[in-house]
Amino acid sequence: MLSFSTTILNNMLNTVVAGIDSGSSVGKLLIYSGPKPRPGEAVTTQILLAELDFSDPSGVAAADASLTFNAVVPSQAVGEGQAVWCRGVNSSDVYVFDAGIGAADSNSDVRINDTAILIGNPVVVSTINIKVSA
Repeated sequence: MLSFSTTILNNMLNTVVAGIDSGSSVGKLLIYSGPKPRPGEAVTTQILLAELDFSDPSGVAAADASLTFNAVVPSQAVGEGQAVWCRGVNSSDVYVFDAGIGAADSNSDVRINDTAILIGNPVVVSTINIKVSA
């Protein structure tokens, strides 16, 4: 099994922030219904439920193999359905990451106020925290 030092893991996570921040404007968090495609694959039958803007910069420097993002700007839902996964992209819609999504009290990497999304209702990200293990 391949293992990495915490320094290498932190550098890998910092690359995620650099990817989100690499466009000419702020990156976006796109929230979708299921099923979740393979990482980076095209969205097909999934419904776009919400599009939220990352802060600039999108995150702080990783520490202890954990990356916490800065606040994500709340937005109104543009679709209706059950939030299952999300995609982080830069301002040019270049893929950076896919992640599972859950309610604020879940253990998901990305947590929102409510995974049952209705058009026009507010969508609020409570936290985005990505952890990797050595």
